[in-house]
Amino acid sequence: MHFKHLTKAQKIGIAIALGLMLIAGLVSAFAERANSADYSDQVALEASKLGERLKDVSLLAEGEDYRGAIAGAYDGLLTPELLAVWQQDPSRALGRTTSSPWPERIEIGTVTKNFDNTYTVLGSVIEVANGVEGPAAIYPVSLTYTERDGSWLLQDATKGSYIALPERRTVDGTYVCLPHRDTEGPQTMECAFGLRAEDGTHYALDFTILRASDIMSNLITGEAVRVEGTFVPVEHLDTSTWAKYAIEGIVRVTSLSPL
Repeated sequence: MHFKHLTKAQKIGIAIALGLMLIAGLVSAFAERANSADYSDQVALEASKLGERLKDVSLLAEGEDYRGAIAGAYDGLLTPELLAVWQQDPSRALGRTTSSPWPERIEIGTVTKNFDNTYTVLGSVIEVANGVEGPAAIYPVSLTYTERDGSWLLQDATKGSYIALPERRTVDGTYVCLPHRDTEGPQTMECAFGLRAEDGTHYALDFTILRASDIMSNLITGEAVRVEGTFVPVEHLDTSTWAKYAIEGIVRVTSLSPL
């Protein structure tokens, strides 16, 4: 049947149907384009703004002082639902828990778009303190952002445990074979070299950084030396290797000099 043979009502009906199909196609195309848009940079910016305001909220404050502080500091950054949760339960909120150290910023690690068009930011809260060079404490955070009326707001946050920071240490002592914890059992002739500090404690030494140095070739047992480096406590070491030695930990040596 040709279009010219259709009744006026039929022609109108077809025109309306074609119009609806066109509108549906445009809406679908717009939605697909919106879903494919990447707002990672905007979300990362919002997470950075949050990090700058963490120090303004004391989680030890009480009552209206706490609720007012958290509402003021995080204005425009949280969804109303999350703000209500944080105002009710400080243990679930982000902020400062001591006068020192205090949270200075959030270092952004990754920003990932989720299937529901929310974004997940993985990063670290960096805490600082007066007189301390570099971070005083670090803990990881996972932040979920959602879009509300054109703005990206924090919908949920999960705080991880504090991360042990490497400690710089300088130790004076004597280069010796490390003592074994079990002194009553059978002993072997093997010798793991380390340092007996002036207070009697022992440290294993990692010379990886100084491997190519002439210092290593001239080092002999019984020599008094000063070592500087990064200290790792024994509980963080591979127990299968170090458990048998009576040591405080290991120093990854960056500098060694005779006394």
